[in-house]
Amino acid sequence: MAITTGSIFASIAAVLPEVGAGAVTAGALAADGTALAAGGGLLSFLPEALTVTGILSGVMSGAAALSSYGRGVAEQNSRFAQADMYEERATTEGLIAASDATKARRALLDTLGKQAVGYAASGVDLSAGTVKIAQQQAADKAESDLSVADTASKLRQASYRRQAAALRSEGTLAYTSGVLGAVGNIAKGGIDILKRG
Repeated sequence: MAITTGSIFASIAAVLPEVGAGAVTAGALAADGTALAAGGGLLSFLPEALTVTGILSGVMSGAAALSSYGRGVAEQNSRFAQADMYEERATTEGLIAASDATKARRALLDTLGKQAVGYAASGVDLSAGTVKIAQQQAADKAESDLSVADTASKLRQASYRRQAAALRSEGTLAYTSGVLGAVGNIAKGGIDILKRG
């Protein structure tokens, strides 16, 4: 079949409307793409709270909350450890004081016994008033010294326990402050996310 010049022009004329329609369609798509880019790119369809900025803000708030809580726990543990140390000092002080008192009383009895033996060896009547007065004075002085030492020991024990109580209070306050700081950071992060949403 022979192809004439007229048939070629007729075919071109028939195709041109379709090409024109395709060109219009491509132009429309290009225009839509430009509008999409101007509207915020690939994440423009997401709420602002779910964008990279919103997510980073939430992560930073969470990290700040954990940091605040961690500091509170660490401070509490440190204070409680120091309090335990002072409690141990108070207990040790009491044991030492009791041991010293026992030793002092044994020493007193040993001294009085030796005095009695000496008086008897010298022929002195142990029931005599002078001997009894001397022994009573020695016993009274020993008890007075023991009382002073016991009072001083109890004061030291009380001081150690007061310091322990103060440290425990500081530890509890530090923990509470850490928890409140963590809650504050979480709340701040939540408010920021709601504002972005």
